[in-house]
Amino acid sequence: MIRDPPLLQILYDLHPMDLINLGLVCKKFHEMLYRPSSADIWRTVRDRNEIPDFPSKLRVSEQRFAELVFCETCHLCKESAKSGTTMKRRIIWGMGIAVCEICHWSRLVAMSDLAMPKLTFLLKIMPTTDTPSRSGCEFHQLH
Repeated sequence: MIRDPPLLQILYDLHPMDLINLGLVCKKFHEMLYRPSSADIWRTVRDRNEIPDFPSKLRVSEQRFAELVFCETCHLCKESAKSGTTMKRRIIWGMGIAVCEICHWSRLVAMSDLAMPKLTFLLKIMPTTDTPSRSGCEFHQLH
């Protein structure tokens, strides 16, 4: 927990993307901003920027919500949308990741594609998402 009132006031006046960038500055800031006890900072920043309370409804942490919404990086290939590019990211809320179109189609697999008798055990132990694709299928990440 951060106990420095001036620092807290500075943090509270930032935008969520500023908190994300600050967390990338050094290990100390990252540890400070990404520990569970820092959720109040992220929540206050979200509220002050008039961003609705989606994290609690989507069951993701405040920090993860900010990363999913404001970052422009694919969580699988780590590619980032460069200025002037048309890279689109797809947020898969149930998995808590955002992926580029290339990774969405090449590294995720539809549950319906796995529905073979020999894979029944595997399907039972794999986590699923409740995020439908364009075809209405659920997806799993391939490693």
